[in-house]
Formats: sequence, C-alpha cells, structure tokens
Amino acid sequence: MKELHANLKETANYLIQLFYATGQKYSCSRTKLGKLLSIVAFIYALEDEELFDESIYRYDGCGTAINELKSYFDRDIYIQFGYEDDQEFIEEDFDFNIVPKEKYTEITTIEQSLRANIERVFRNFGSYKASELGKCINPIVNHAEVTKEDEVNLCAIHSLCRADFLDVEDHKELIDFLFGTLEIDDAE
Repeated sequence: MKELHANLKETANYLIQLFYATGQKYSCSRTKLGKLLSIVAFIYALEDEELFDESIYRYDGCGTAINELKSYFDRDIYIQFGYEDDQEFIEEDFDFNIVPKEKYTEITTIEQSLRANIERVFRNFGSYKASELGKCINPIVNHAEVTKEDEVNLCAIHSLCRADFLDVEDHKELIDFLFGTLEIDDAE
C-alpha cells in the first residue's frame, strides 16, 4: 500500500471544524471521531493507500477506535443539551465563520482531496451516534482476515468488494457508501 502519512490530529481537527460549521447540532466525541476517521481511512484503503501512520483497532463489537486520539482530545469535544443525530445526510452549507476553540484550528497539512473525502464522510455519517456508526463498521471489521489481534488490516480491506457482504442485512449504509463510491469512481 502507498503510505500517505496524513497527520491524524490535523485530520481530526478538520473534522471537528465541520461539526462547528454546522452549528454543533450533531454529537462530537473522541469515540465518534475515531469511527469517522476510520471510514475515511477505509476509502483510501480501497484505493490501496494507507492514510494514517497510526493503527486502527476493532473496538469490542462497536466498530473501531484509534488509540492516539486519547492523547489529543477530551472524551467530548463539546456538550450540548440535545443533538440532531438522526442518521440523515447532512445537506446544509458549512459556515466556517463559526470558529471552533483554538486547539482545533491547526489543519495546515490537510490537502484539498483529503478535505473533500472528510466532508463526504461527514455529510453521510456525521449525524450518526457513535454506537450506530459502530454497527455500520462492524460488518467490515468482523469480515474474515480484516482484523488480526484486534488491529484492522487495511490491506485486507483493499481486497474487499460489495459481493463480500451480500449476507449483511442490517446497517448496510457504510457498505453501500464505500462500494457504491468505488463503483461510481470506476465508471468515470
């Protein structure tokens, strides 16, 4: 796999900025960030690219986790009284005039193509609760050969296709997103 060495903290910062740019309407926790960033990494893995130097781990029946996020972020990025986590596509425009806390502003190494992929993942999955994201990720990380000793093998994800998940009946949104995207990109 081609190694891209994307900066995990800055990538997470950009994702956090999207949560702020939509008015903090959706829950934003370290756990949820890890799952969303895992999905971004899966997009690159399907293209035979390893996005981060950090490992992604299967997290006890609840999708994935990236351990290094613990040293960068508090458990909750922000706390609101209520969230609009309705599992719907986020269509609204981003308002980048809503400025997050200064500790989330550093994104200088994030290339435009990575920003676009982060935005795609955010729009599709940013309104999910972390637990629901986990249910969507489970079929992938529980697939044979994808996880060894709880570490996700991105090379194995590269070799997957939609046909590998024909028996998955629930929580197929991520499978449809990843493999539908790949098929659309191949047709262009």
